[in-house]
Amino acid sequence: MRLASISMVLFLLLSVGVATDEIIFTTIFDSDNFGGKASPGAYKLTENGLYLTADSHITFSIPKARAITDGRIEFSFITPDLDPTLIPIMIESEECFCALKLRIGRGEIEFSEKWLRVQQYGSNLKQVEKILVQLDRDIQTARMEMKAIIEIKNNLLSVSVNGQKMLTVENFIHDFKAIVLSSYKKYFDILNFSVATPHSQGYSINKEKKEIDLVAVFRPSQFNTGEGLQNHHYIVWESGNAVKNALFTTFISDSLLHEALVSVGGKPGNNLTQDTWTKRRIKKSTEPDKRAKGSVIGISVIYGTHQFTPAEILHELNNRAINFKFAGNLDLIPQWHSGCIACLQSCPGGKIGNATYSIRDLEKGIPKFSLKTGLPFREGEKVLLRFAVR
Repeated sequence: MRLASISMVLFLLLSVGVATDEIIFTTIFDSDNFGGKASPGAYKLTENGLYLTADSHITFSIPKARAITDGRIEFSFITPDLDPTLIPIMIESEECFCALKLRIGRGEIEFSEKWLRVQQYGSNLKQVEKILVQLDRDIQTARMEMKAIIEIKNNLLSVSVNGQKMLTVENFIHDFKAIVLSSYKKYFDILNFSVATPHSQGYSINKEKKEIDLVAVFRPSQFNTGEGLQNHHYIVWESGNAVKNALFTTFISDSLLHEALVSVGGKPGNNLTQDTWTKRRIKKSTEPDKRAKGSVIGISVIYGTHQFTPAEILHELNNRAINFKFAGNLDLIPQWHSGCIACLQSCPGGKIGNATYSIRDLEKGIPKFSLKTGLPFREGEKVLLRFAVR
């Protein structure tokens, strides 16, 4: 992994005319500003990312934040080399185990080669009051990459490591305005670090993975209700003209999403024109028959530990797979002001279009999308959308 690929500005916080205490941020490490306060000598940069030195800590502050009770923390780290000379001491004293600790208010999650532990500090935040749960494990492999996902909802804590749910804890006391990441006895390489809350009104960018995460609101009651535009609007900006027809509404604009996709390597097709829409009823025109071009875009809905694909959310009568492309259409925004981020056909108003269907197909009533039943998220609930450039 090259340092150049990860030396983007850490602590991305973008707000679009909304309260700044409702945030989402991502940390990707930069030598000038790593987005937190550190103890002396706490870190240095390596080719892997941030080298968090032994017995040190970094505090990631949440500016102007109210106490956050629900959220998702996601980060990756590389386990340190095990020192053979410490093994006999480790057998005698648990305190010699090396560990990476994540403090969220009074709660702390500790990752070590011998256990995964959740513990709670007293109200003075100086001493551990009790161990809530401890999962014993034995990790002998040094320099192994670990991906941790910590989710908190309604005081229920869930910890997953490398895609496997490891433990859950009820009544987790965790109101926080800062997150402390500390290394005990050994160094750790921290590859990335991100936080999302249900109240987030921004987005995060991961250039290495070519992904953009943003928060959206699920609006099933208004999907397919637009006169003459059923089966069309999938994701729309909350201030766009088409917002009342969309299945998902976002806090960021379609133009910002376009900019973010370009920043991670997305190539817009820009092959659709205004005539693609306005001449949809003119048989001799070929413009309405065009299909969106551009980079393939994967769109998933993250809820809990599961990522839902469009096929898991929508049923299409013709059983044709959705093929999202980065249509672009930035220059057409002044013509539309629709706020359309993703459309279920190749529409010149959307930044992302489904190349499976044309606007002519929509005019003929060929595509027919309906919402699948049994989805865990409900009307008005916030979810995380992930856009991935393929």
